[in-house]
Amino acid sequence: MALFHVEADVIGKGTARGGSQGFAAYIAREDISAEVTEDVGTEGGNTTHHARYLVREGKAGDDLVATGSGGLPSWATDAAMFWQAADRYERKNATVARTYQVTLPRELSPEARLELAQDITETFFAQYPHTWAVHNPTGSDGQEQPHLHVVLSERRDDRIPRTPQAYFRRTATAGQDPAAYGVRKDRSWHGKARLCDLRAGVATLTNAALSREGQAIAVSHQSLEARGIMRGSLVYGGVKAKEAILKERQASREERAAEENAANLAAWRAQRDRYKLTDLSREAIVDHVRDRFWLRDTSPAREQERHASMGRAIERAYGQTGRERHLQREEGSEDLTRRWELPLIGNRKSLIYHTFHHKNYGEVHPKNQVWFWTEQDARDAGYRRAANEHYGPGSGQPMSVEEASRRLRDLQGTKGGQPWGAQRWLARLLAHAACAEGQHTPAGSALHVRLRDWETAQTRDRSHEHDRDTGYSWERS
Repeated sequence: MALFHVEADVIGKGTARGGSQGFAAYIAREDISAEVTEDVGTEGGNTTHHARYLVREGKAGDDLVATGSGGLPSWATDAAMFWQAADRYERKNATVARTYQVTLPRELSPEARLELAQDITETFFAQYPHTWAVHNPTGSDGQEQPHLHVVLSERRDDRIPRTPQAYFRRTATAGQDPAAYGVRKDRSWHGKARLCDLRAGVATLTNAALSREGQAIAVSHQSLEARGIMRGSLVYGGVKAKEAILKERQASREERAAEENAANLAAWRAQRDRYKLTDLSREAIVDHVRDRFWLRDTSPAREQERHASMGRAIERAYGQTGRERHLQREEGSEDLTRRWELPLIGNRKSLIYHTFHHKNYGEVHPKNQVWFWTEQDARDAGYRRAANEHYGPGSGQPMSVEEASRRLRDLQGTKGGQPWGAQRWLARLLAHAACAEGQHTPAGSALHVRLRDWETAQTRDRSHEHDRDTGYSWERS
């Protein structure tokens, strides 16, 4: 039966000798006993008791299989520089890094273990500054103990240029320059529920890797109680009976292994049926687990990931059926890098962007808006161009820049004292009024009365406000 274990811990400012830099050096099995650097704010400089123990025993690096780093900001030339800055500049009593240890099944081949470690890192930690390493020491029972270490920063780089000191400051508030303040920490890593989600995702990736190797073995992230499995108490005794106790424990483990593995396999088959996991390739499983784990993350980077994974799923489906995919020609500017006169407004929910030629330009709710200045930026973020090119029902005439600017200011203006619901009502009212005017609707109709009342109120407000500031600027900041 394959072993399953996911352990999480936190490195706080000043709570561990060597801090995050020392732990990263430890999992990478780097010999740093003779290295002297500036004090990073933790007792003992940049070495941990783990690294010192390994160096003292002369075993550093013997069990290291592979190591690497990713998600680093532009100012960090390597992982050591980033973790040293984190130890030095994170505020007092703050979380400097989070650490995870994941057991890799010894039933997998060495190549498959490394692939599984890479899939786990890519699925959960790729967008955050992190260092990972795979170890494979020999246990007291003479068998391999492969496992993955990850040290992770909660500060996901937002691509804004900063100095190392500014990177670890508190986050900017409204009206402050983000470049002068720190990168926002992702608090979604906190809490027991997040760890349970991580365990579930790791179990799915592990079971898929075992299935690809043809192993009739599965693991489960659930407790024995949740799976309806009862275990007997472990056998204990004195030092003299140690060998007999170990044999009895091994026999008990082998006896219940078949039952537990059968329950795990049944749960894995049920999961595959529930989510229709017919394709167990690395790419397909990573996309599935990542999209579910980050389902509530609405950042542009995650939306781009989900859009890309959907495209890959479509490509795989066409590949399995052997049908040729006919891609729809995307309309738009021939030069996708051309800067538009007005911003392209994208909808976070539909992943569609509008140019000022579109009839729905500016009608996206402010909290769902994403602005781009080139179509290439929008495409790179996973957005596609809206299909309807013209403004007004049956008009066939695109809006001009001046008209679009005026309309967008009216829809998104904040000085008129109108909530968003009133702005949307106004847009519909103006559209209906334009149609009604073409049909010679009587001037005293309810529609014209409502429009006239609104225009009167706007005229009165503007008489007390000479310079109207809408809060929006068409210039790129």
